[in-house]
Amino acid sequence: MAQPSHSTPRRVLRWLERHAEEAIAGACLCTLTTLMFVQVVMRYVFRSPLSWSDELAVYSMLALVYFGAAFAVRERAHIRVLAAFWLLPRKPALGVAVFADLIWFAFNSLMLWKGIELVHTYADQPAYSAALEMNLLWPTLLVPLGYGLMCLRMIQAYVHWRQGGEAPFAVAVPTAE
Repeated sequence: MAQPSHSTPRRVLRWLERHAEEAIAGACLCTLTTLMFVQVVMRYVFRSPLSWSDELAVYSMLALVYFGAAFAVRERAHIRVLAAFWLLPRKPALGVAVFADLIWFAFNSLMLWKGIELVHTYADQPAYSAALEMNLLWPTLLVPLGYGLMCLRMIQAYVHWRQGGEAPFAVAVPTAE
């Protein structure tokens, strides 16, 4: 009898590490688009709008934003003002880029902390949505999850850079002195 392969769980984890945010964001975008299309058809063709679709679309949009932002961090695709980096020599530009990322990481950490506080509030004092009658704890979890993923992806980018990989901000830093 053949031994079970330990590479399958490792492959699944590697796939999740590389594609989780984009898969979830893609599913949220499909859900959002489908819900809005169905709502338009129900409202204008059948004259019987759905009471819950707008609320679910809002939650899908929130998830899309947070997972999309984490995906952009992983891909190093967040918007930057590049002119300042191009005007400076390489080492000062590198320092400015790292400093800007430290400020961004501090902001994400603060939002993670405040998001956790918000989740605790809804856990202690439940509130329910109007149409779906869902505990608002669940969509509120998107806030710390999104900012936590952004922090994690920033750390991963810097660890990768430290191990000899591409800098997290390589697009912004000039290649010549």
